[in-house]
Amino acid sequence: MAAWMAIPLALAILEGFGMGMVAAAAAPPCGLGEDTFIRHNPETCPHGFPFLDLATGRRFPGRGRVVKEEPALKPPPAIRTGYGLPCPLRWDRQPGARAQLLSFREGDVFVRGEVTGLDEVEVAFQGPVRTCAVETLRAAGGPGETSSENEKWTSSLQRLQVDVRGVFPFAGDPAALGEHRNGRGMAARFHEAFDAARIPVRSCCAPPRWDLVVTDPRGHVLLRVTPDGDVSVFCGEPDQPGHLDSPALRERLRSLLACQDAPPPRFNRPTFLAARRLPEWSAPELLVSDSGNQVIRRVSLSGKNVETLAGTPGLPGHHDSARPREALFNDPQGLATDPEGNVYVADRGNFVIRRIDGSGQVTTLAGSPGQAGSVDGLGGSARFADLRGLACQAGDTDAGGILYVADGHAVRAVTFPEGAVVTLLGQVATPGFRDLPSGAAEPRPACLRGPTGLSMDYVPRNIIQVLWPV
Repeated sequence: MAAWMAIPLALAILEGFGMGMVAAAAAPPCGLGEDTFIRHNPETCPHGFPFLDLATGRRFPGRGRVVKEEPALKPPPAIRTGYGLPCPLRWDRQPGARAQLLSFREGDVFVRGEVTGLDEVEVAFQGPVRTCAVETLRAAGGPGETSSENEKWTSSLQRLQVDVRGVFPFAGDPAALGEHRNGRGMAARFHEAFDAARIPVRSCCAPPRWDLVVTDPRGHVLLRVTPDGDVSVFCGEPDQPGHLDSPALRERLRSLLACQDAPPPRFNRPTFLAARRLPEWSAPELLVSDSGNQVIRRVSLSGKNVETLAGTPGLPGHHDSARPREALFNDPQGLATDPEGNVYVADRGNFVIRRIDGSGQVTTLAGSPGQAGSVDGLGGSARFADLRGLACQAGDTDAGGILYVADGHAVRAVTFPEGAVVTLLGQVATPGFRDLPSGAAEPRPACLRGPTGLSMDYVPRNIIQVLWPV
């Protein structure tokens, strides 16, 4: 085991499923907290606020009745938090304050709330935070003098340093589930962001960029999310489950000549994605686990061409075959590809890992069909319980490598082409939450709770990194 484990890698483990949003780190929030102060729109702020322009971080020139800007107070230590988690904000109490306002820029949204007389509030941030500060107003006169809104004020700022890490909304609103609407950022609506893959976008009129393609299982579509947060349907028909591949070229030409639109492809609960580039192809393609249809689909990077790669639509089961359309799957989930173009499938309902080679032949790599368990072993002697995400680490010297698979409450490794299975982290049947020190003794303690998505990255260390949903 030590020989094939000595590969520099970082393995990110995602626990839990997505909500109706695309997050900058692909993990859902543990639970949305609530603010302990009242948020205001700029037009409804009391006491003539705001004096602070959150777009620039500076005070409005000539704005309001501020006649003196007192020296800024020393900021408190920086605060690190996660999206949706209750975060305490603290600042120095200012004697003689007539009004205080907490202001921050949350993504592209300006947020303000009155905090007069307070030195601490709890905020559940809904986006990356910039320009966070508490502004304090005092009467401009001497001690004991009163002031009204028409008189002058002095103003001081205390900036707060807030770093939102882990999870924050990039597109879609987690509080608005059960509908679909194209849009930008949190104005977009979709049912469930489950898995994502990056695709390159090149244009003669614009610099190249990378877009995200996201599966929405409950909406039965694939979504495209641009770097600006624009969400649109990439492939499929929202809220219309089914199985329909793109029509052949001849049929598309007939529809074009008849001035008719070809029907869009249809999916039924698409879950996981993977990108594949075959050696003889000039462009990669997307692979989709169309779980409700019991098939693996292939989608062009334009989203216009969809074809069933393997499996029989609507017919669950287990059957290996050299003819991919005659093979049978049962709730296919995680996907991974190797440099040779082979596709690996976490066949959840069959408790096995399947392999689809470049010619389309479907075989079983590890596990025994219909036999659930948590047994390490070689090929058919191994047992799996609840297969989810897959990640592939190809070897440096030959065609072999390692598959990492989320199984129950554990992460397990499967070598290919041998099919040897070893449990790396956690216990399949026992949830847990704990860090493991380097060189932890066997048996491995329970340390994970329902990992679902895995991803690979190369780093100059032999480690496995765990990404918690914070």
